[in-house]
Amino acid sequence: MNEAKRWFSAAELAELSLAGFPETKRGFQKRIAAEDWQRAEWLGTKWRPRKGRGGGVEYHYSVLKAGARLQVETRYPVASGARQSAAEERLKVVAAVLNDLDLRRFRQAAIRALRALVEAPL
Repeated sequence: MNEAKRWFSAAELAELSLAGFPETKRGFQKRIAAEDWQRAEWLGTKWRPRKGRGGGVEYHYSVLKAGARLQVETRYPVASGARQSAAEERLKVVAAVLNDLDLRRFRQAAIRALRALVEAPL
């Protein structure tokens, strides 16, 4: 099993092939710039200067959207102290997806009912 890893360079994030994210370092860099991941107030919590040769920047996995965070946590298990919060986060994601599905079904049913009313002969 992989060691818990929480900080990633743009190249490392691209290599993970996260759903809904670019699969190239340059693609990730463009996404990072577009979404402003290097906000000054996030320094040290969401991003940090990369240590070691070459420098650069690393991003904490928490900057990712919920689905991508789950993919990272699957590959790099959460440290024991954070397991409970990770499980709670997964439950929130599942609940949000289920809620969205219920709303989508409701909207589809409402649209069908409205169409039937509009198309019904007078």
